[in-house]
Amino acid sequence: NKIVYHELSNTFLISTLKREIFRPKPKESEGEEASEPEIKNDYRIAAQNYRGSIKVLSPEKWSIVDTLELEENESCTTLNVLNLKVNGTDGNRVVIFVGTGIFQSEDVSTDGTWKLCDLINVVPEPGKPEAKHRLKVLCSETAKGPVLDACAVDGRFAVIQGQRMLVRMLKGEGNAAPVAFTDTSLYSGKVKSFENLMLVGDCYHSVTLYGFDAEPYRMLTLGKDENHMSLSESEFIVHNQNLYILASDDNSILHIFQYDPYDPNSLKGLKLLKRSSFRSNAHTTKMMNCSRRRSLFSMVSTLPIRKDVDLGYEVIASNIDGSFYKVSPINEYQYRRLYSLQNYIAEKEHHWLGLNPKMNAVGNLQDELTVIKRPFIEYRLLTKFSSMNEDKKRMFAMRLGKDALVDIYRDMISLQ
Repeated sequence: NKIVYHELSNTFLISTLKREIFRPKPKESEGEEASEPEIKNDYRIAAQNYRGSIKVLSPEKWSIVDTLELEENESCTTLNVLNLKVNGTDGNRVVIFVGTGIFQSEDVSTDGTWKLCDLINVVPEPGKPEAKHRLKVLCSETAKGPVLDACAVDGRFAVIQGQRMLVRMLKGEGNAAPVAFTDTSLYSGKVKSFENLMLVGDCYHSVTLYGFDAEPYRMLTLGKDENHMSLSESEFIVHNQNLYILASDDNSILHIFQYDPYDPNSLKGLKLLKRSSFRSNAHTTKMMNCSRRRSLFSMVSTLPIRKDVDLGYEVIASNIDGSFYKVSPINEYQYRRLYSLQNYIAEKEHHWLGLNPKMNAVGNLQDELTVIKRPFIEYRLLTKFSSMNEDKKRMFAMRLGKDALVDIYRDMISLQ
């Protein structure tokens, strides 16, 4: 149910689930040890539960080289590769974070365990040269509440467990000490970081922006969305020294928020300002941001752009149907040209089955945003420009000014 790539060892880490007979663990009373439940031999169908494991997959022969078995009734909820600072040294260490939840019956509270693991080099077995890595558990801790998500922030790692988020610092071998904490909302299952900023997404109470300070150690609530939104995923977008947040909900709608403490409507930053909404018609399952200059999904490197120009960060996301999309920031001049082109194509060109792409994107979204002043630019709609005849292209470009046709093509290439 989870998969991550470990770059140093060139291996994949996969969490799997298997069914087995449910063996409940009784509650431990004070001063008494837990006893094994009595299993009666009858003809009733035994209840089943899931048990997770972490497997190391080598791409050399696509074979499993090592497996970390979890406890009974324990399944993996979070699997990340984090680059952390080691306290007291100048170096960093790449560790594997495994977060789990111990799920039993409804009358037993759910516990969770987080583990920090490392992939160590070992002598491979005869005939298996790819089996040269083993998982080693560095430290672990069990507490109330399942581990919902984790991320690296300023060389430390933040963990959401239950209704609390703790930031911990790695101290040598087998030791991680908490340095800061904060209470989260009802069910916060997503946390993302950008430098010393953290974005916490809640399934009912939308997104909240936190700041982490190391001198002294503390957590600061910078801003939050006041509307109730069933969040599915969120991520940071940084462009022209402005901080934006891209969020998707269970209704397949994308939202853009901005943290702007200088705007009077934000109440000195305590309120995240919603700038736009867009119906994507697909449920988003994962988002990640990356620099536009280093993105594998961008053709910006093919354009003559100076290195000192800030292109910002873009978000690459995946949907539950297996499709991918990306959201890229653009400057004001590009936006005006492409927005005019989008309106022209939506109003003048024919569409499949007579459908209205503009109403599909922003129609009936008054509950999300009363007036959408800055709509999203839909690149899939702009691709119809290349199939138009040359006369239509020139006539439209004449409205935008001299050399507008070349600028439109350059804008479209930068968004590919």
